[in-house]
Amino acid sequence: MTTKEAFADLLSRKAWYKNTGINKNTADSLTKRFKDGVFISEPKMDEVLTTAGYQVIQEKLWSNLKDGKDGE
Repeated sequence: MTTKEAFADLLSRKAWYKNTGINKNTADSLTKRFKDGVFISEPKMDEVLTTAGYQVIQEKLWSNLKDGKDGE
């Protein structure tokens, strides 16, 4: 799953914020903003997902195609 897909998965769960330390008002605000298409930064999504028990299983890998270098 991408970060955005994982975030959508989390927010689709009823009372997802319980046992995360995130209060209901903040959870409701995040859910509404996400469903309305309002920007939520990736670091914020990462923070919420980690708090809710999700874990990154593969980090991003960037390559500079302009210079023909693959990061090695």
